[in-house]
Amino acid sequence: MNSAVVLQQKKAFEGFVRSVYKDSKDMNRYFESVKSSLGTKLEQVFSPDTMLECFDRITQKPFSKVANTNKSRWTDDEVLLLTHIVIYYSYANATELEALVNNQIAC
Repeated sequence: MNSAVVLQQKKAFEGFVRSVYKDSKDMNRYFESVKSSLGTKLEQVFSPDTMLECFDRITQKPFSKVANTNKSRWTDDEVLLLTHIVIYYSYANATELEALVNNQIAC
């Protein structure tokens, strides 16, 4: 992916995370209410700066493929970032995490 595309995506991503994470206390309360629903043992929700650092680490690495297959393997950073994107999205849209999964399964 060329750097201009990555920069454009980062700006859009930054706009999203900063627009959602306006009230850290409210976001942390929300995170505490949903963290038991997550399949990971996260202790706290990422700040926008941490999300952007994670985004940068991911975009600077080459795409990882599982040996001898066409399947990709998710890195820990990718899983953490996706988990936090889902947290931010569900918070911003007042949507339950389980509803996101159930809506996708029904499609």
